[in-house]
Amino acid sequence: MTSYEEHDAHWIDAALRLLGIRRFALAIHDASFPSTLEEDIGRGSPYSRGGLGFLQFARSLGFNTVQLGPEGKTARSDPSPYNGCIFSKSILSLAALTLAEDDRLKKVVSAGDLDRLLSRGENRRREVHPDRVDYTMAWEVSHGVLQSAHARFRALRDTASDIAMAFQRFLGVQKSARVDWFERDCVYEALSLASGVDDWRLWGRESGRLLPLDQRLYCPASGEEKACRRRIAQVFRKNEASIEQFALGQFLLHLQHERMREEARSLGLLVYGDMHIGCSHQDWWAWRSLFLHDYLLGAPPSRTNPEGQPWGYPVLDPRKICSIGPRGEIVPGQALDFVRARAGKLLAEFDGMRIDHPQGLVCPWVYRADDPDPFRAVRDGARLYSAPDFPDHPGLRQFSLVRPDRLNPDPGHPRFGDEHVQDLRPEQIERYAVVLDAVLKSAKSAGRRPDDILGEVLSTWPTPLKAVMRQRGMGRFCITQKADPHDPNDVYRPENTSKNDWIMVGNHDTKPLWLVAEERKSSEWIRDRSLLLACRLVPEPERRPEFASRIATDHRLFCEAMFAELFLGPAQNVSVFFADLLGERRLYNQPGTVGEHNWTLRVPGDYRVLYSQRLRRGEALNIRRALALAVEARAGILGPEAGEVVQRLRCGTIA
Repeated sequence: MTSYEEHDAHWIDAALRLLGIRRFALAIHDASFPSTLEEDIGRGSPYSRGGLGFLQFARSLGFNTVQLGPEGKTARSDPSPYNGCIFSKSILSLAALTLAEDDRLKKVVSAGDLDRLLSRGENRRREVHPDRVDYTMAWEVSHGVLQSAHARFRALRDTASDIAMAFQRFLGVQKSARVDWFERDCVYEALSLASGVDDWRLWGRESGRLLPLDQRLYCPASGEEKACRRRIAQVFRKNEASIEQFALGQFLLHLQHERMREEARSLGLLVYGDMHIGCSHQDWWAWRSLFLHDYLLGAPPSRTNPEGQPWGYPVLDPRKICSIGPRGEIVPGQALDFVRARAGKLLAEFDGMRIDHPQGLVCPWVYRADDPDPFRAVRDGARLYSAPDFPDHPGLRQFSLVRPDRLNPDPGHPRFGDEHVQDLRPEQIERYAVVLDAVLKSAKSAGRRPDDILGEVLSTWPTPLKAVMRQRGMGRFCITQKADPHDPNDVYRPENTSKNDWIMVGNHDTKPLWLVAEERKSSEWIRDRSLLLACRLVPEPERRPEFASRIATDHRLFCEAMFAELFLGPAQNVSVFFADLLGERRLYNQPGTVGEHNWTLRVPGDYRVLYSQRLRRGEALNIRRALALAVEARAGILGPEAGEVVQRLRCGTIA
């Protein structure tokens, strides 16, 4: 047993309770989970032996929540989880060894399949770093495991075996869903395999075996409806085996997800999902009729990305979201059913969820799809519902929820500025809130509370979104490494948070805190930030200068103080990205870029040893020390229990 586990999480839980922290979350995406040596396919999974072991590790450190990333199926050429499918899960998360250990699946999945597939790639495995994802290898092995499992399953599917009947029940549930996503994803899988290309925009160019009609089966032109229905039926008839294999993969992932949830519950961990704002190319093909054809979704210029980000995602057509009835009531449209189905599926699988970029649900920043320069286009874009009279966007006038006289009159104020829209009437707020409300109503139907839904609002918080979120009691995110020590009103200053907010030193889109502290060593920022930390963490004014000087000259102590600050509120939800926990200095993702290292950083198999070694050097997050520092800062108002908690926490730390 390593030294950081010598005491259970009891005293950490006690400290969190004293400090009023409700959620203490470890954020990690599926691919970044560690694997045991015998199951390592070059990518992690929360369902694997290593993944389930990491959940136990997280709980031993005091975390009561695990925040996963999007779990959707990704394209062969793109590992980004935020470009994955909305409904179908990624086959790359299949964990063969834990499947083989399931008594229900002994005749379907064999551990020998994994051994055979891994032995083929043995030379490749030696070339890959254990703390990086090998996406190509993971793709090949996971699909090979599924292919072998399907070959065995075909011998069972017509029997009365328990697994065959469970599979049929699973299919029945998917087919009875609010929207027919399962059928569409099955058809897409069959056509992708037939063409050898999983991007529908290349169908017909890469392979002549597909019909031109296949690009628009669920978005037919006028007069094509019957032909599209006939073609869909034909795809099912001619591709029965590949469609069943795809469905079996989704079924196996469903079983593994249920097991992971049970394991997490037994540990006392909540598991949160991630509703990403984007759509995969597959979803675009399946739901083209719900999207605008001439605008795309992106991120406006901001302090984080001054040039903006042309994401290229489709945008829901406001005319398909809702209409206004004869008495002024909101009449839901087909796109709102789509949103509800998406949220409902996620909330049935998780205890709560993060909404990625909720601006995209309330006041999307859109840009013209026909501009050959996407960066110029996104800089010159507009908010979909707040463009009443822009000469360069005449097509958006019909969607505006505000009049021109309600926009900021200052000619120097940019369109993307948070205060571009001024006062909103209650009925306007309700109109802006239609899509987000559909998500919140799905949460309520699933038995989730409003604070189980996290809104990832970072450097931009435009007036419509702020009004909607505040009226519904939703919190925002606060990333403290971005705080401006010279601006007391900065949204990244911890003292400016509210109780429903989520606070963190960084996330998957930022540099690890340890790297930030090293790069900015001896800088004016770190000196000024240290003074603010001293004011927050040291009750006695006379002790603050010495404390600030000490942490400003030692990046390890500075990081410890930054982590301790998270627990001082007012925000009652604290999140730690896995790279910050483990003392990493390498990036997980560089926002707005595509690169071979993006989305590939993962926890190595020997993480327990690594973490213990870094703790001894003061180069990883020592949760007990950080919490002890936070409780000491509040000891004067926390009562006599605080002293015992601090003593117990410090007894369990590594010096």
